[in-house]
Amino acid sequence: MNTEYLNNLITIDLMHAGHGRFDENIQYSNIVSTFSRLYYIEKGKGEIILGNKEIALEEEYIYLIPGFEPCSYNFQEGISHYFIHCALTLENDISPFNLFSIINKKPSTDIDHILFKRIIELNPNINIPHHDPHIYEKKVWMNKELNYTGFAHYLETSGIMKLLLSRFIAEPESKPSNKQIRFNIQQIFSYIKNNINEDISVGSLAEMSHLSTDHFSRTFKSVIGIGPCEFILRQRLQTSQLLLLTTNMNLQEIVEAVNFKSLSYFSYVFKRYNGISPSSYRKNKMEHL
Repeated sequence: MNTEYLNNLITIDLMHAGHGRFDENIQYSNIVSTFSRLYYIEKGKGEIILGNKEIALEEEYIYLIPGFEPCSYNFQEGISHYFIHCALTLENDISPFNLFSIINKKPSTDIDHILFKRIIELNPNINIPHHDPHIYEKKVWMNKELNYTGFAHYLETSGIMKLLLSRFIAEPESKPSNKQIRFNIQQIFSYIKNNINEDISVGSLAEMSHLSTDHFSRTFKSVIGIGPCEFILRQRLQTSQLLLLTTNMNLQEIVEAVNFKSLSYFSYVFKRYNGISPSSYRKNKMEHL
């Protein structure tokens, strides 16, 4: 993967950070957020459900839930945790989670606990007003921006965020050679993002890179980790998720905006990737606002 490209264009916006404790058993179901969530479990137990995957919450483990991914929580009495909410994007609002595999749960290291605490020390006034996501995800909190006191504050905060997020990236088995990454990936990403409502052929992307279609497809997958068709599909789905959460467009309008061939096909693919239908995805969010 072209790490220089990602490092130059990745944007991490810290939104909320704090420490929470639950003195009773709590369940939150079908939570959908436009931001990503990081957790460090200090004490206690619980469970996160991502689609059909059940992930145990355990002491001294760290967790990542990417934005837009539906999830449910079960927190047992006495659990205490540090949390960070952040928005992670590349240029043109491409999600980095479309580019590599994510590990949702990792054993913590000594430095992880220190980094979570340091984020709060640096940014003491961005705790959420309530630990129920059905309450705190109202727009006034979603849109709140962090005001940095200076460049040093920004550098340390963003550096810590990158360190923490790096813990959840599944490294590829092999790295592409310099020859493999010599094509204009930024232009390709921009083209896909700006033409998401149009037919996008692999051939047209290959022409931008001055490669044959087969060579381009192999090179794209070696750099990004998935093929161009899969990447385009995921980008259409991410755009549809954003439209479902932030607009009043009906499903047919969204289908046309992201260029799915039919509403039935869109619903099928959306549920296959997200575990719930587009209507349920929107309904769950609206019920919590």
